[in-house]
Amino acid sequence: MLAVVDPLDAEHTDPFAGKAEFFDGHYRSIRGRVRLELVLERLLAALPPAPGRVLDAGGGTGAYAIPLAAAGYDVTLLDPSEEWLEMAGKRAEEAGVSLTLVPGRVEEAVELVGGGPAFDAVLCHAVLMYVEDPEVALRAVRHVAREGAVLSTLEKNRDGLAMRPGFAGDLSEARRALDSPMAAGRLGIMNRAFRVGEVRQMMVRTGWRPVSWAGVRLFSDPHVDDGPDESDVAQWLDLEREVAGRDPYRRVARLLHTLAVAIPPQAADVDAVQAASYARAEGSTREAWPEADALRGAALNEFLERKGYGMLATTRPDGRPHAA
Repeated sequence: MLAVVDPLDAEHTDPFAGKAEFFDGHYRSIRGRVRLELVLERLLAALPPAPGRVLDAGGGTGAYAIPLAAAGYDVTLLDPSEEWLEMAGKRAEEAGVSLTLVPGRVEEAVELVGGGPAFDAVLCHAVLMYVEDPEVALRAVRHVAREGAVLSTLEKNRDGLAMRPGFAGDLSEARRALDSPMAAGRLGIMNRAFRVGEVRQMMVRTGWRPVSWAGVRLFSDPHVDDGPDESDVAQWLDLEREVAGRDPYRRVARLLHTLAVAIPPQAADVDAVQAASYARAEGSTREAWPEADALRGAALNEFLERKGYGMLATTRPDGRPHAA
């Protein structure tokens, strides 16, 4: 049964009107399947065991909410578009699962689904790219999340933005994407892309500790096929899974999938220092950081000396030694 909660604020323009069918169909293409299945794999591995409460903030037509509900989670889907919520409800009924559907904006999460920290996980997929102030959205969902709750964000990758038009031969758009994080995308709605360091900094400033990130959709991104064969999907997934966490490939993937955990307020200051250092290292380093297992002992000291970094007596947000 679907529980629909009335919004508490005034009506606002819906830029996504008329686009629910198009976006719902996206998840039947190779690009959509790769996006959905790789993110779900990482997310399910990070979530606490079901049953737990999950907020899918800006969850659209329910692409992630429905499989999570099928896995036993109590899922609330918050989205500003009545049309998209209607589609989510239809898909949930077809799948035989229950969702709580809440119309409203992510920034209003406290008023619409709040009443204290109640959620064990928050999904914020393709949301920060559209909102006016991403940190307002991240703070809002932090207020309704328990300490230690998992946050999952999925955003366009600033460093991979020029790849799709470049491979498609749209050289003018590729050149434009090299210099601007803004693009209209396939939905025709202007949005922004982020670098991984920017996402991590926003997280720690709003009460989240970044844990890991992956690139999603590199080789499959230029591929357009609305009715792929299952064997093709499996091969694409195998390849994309290989490069999702591997440098340099993940750094130029179309999307960034970042996982974080909710932290107490007193931990935010130290994490902010770490995130700022991470972003500085990202901007100044032409050589990718070695894998985490390689950053130990003599190898770590040699790497830091070569890069000219000093050590702080803390660890980075992802658990590796912190360089500043």
